[in-house]
Amino acid sequence: QQQPAFAFGFGLSYTHFQCTAQHTNKKTYNAQDTIVVKVTLRNTGMHAGSEVLQCYIGAEGSSTEYTAIKKLMAFTKVFLSAREEKTISLEIPVQQLARYATDSRQWTVESGVYHVWLGTSSRTADLHVLPISIST
Repeated sequence: QQQPAFAFGFGLSYTHFQCTAQHTNKKTYNAQDTIVVKVTLRNTGMHAGSEVLQCYIGAEGSSTEYTAIKKLMAFTKVFLSAREEKTISLEIPVQQLARYATDSRQWTVESGVYHVWLGTSSRTADLHVLPISIST
């Protein structure tokens, strides 16, 4: 697998950010639920700055042949003063994880284990992983 020279979300800044205290509101969801992801973003530098918090979700061992490993499901731009921290909440309806099944000609959410990745770029090393389950 080829790695890009610059990951999605890569950027230069005059300050540094740290993501901590990542969690979801539940561990198991059904098709009508909304996944609520919370993370604390802290500006650890000496200057004010902005960062884009990104949330990706991917199914572990999906039965769908052509499925992305992770998909960008939510993001938000956060402005922080030097040494400031904020708890950010992102909401993703489980229905947004639906895939079109050609055999049944319907959009369906596949049951199973999913990974929620949180971070400031798409690079795996920059992301924190939270496992969740979906039961339909």
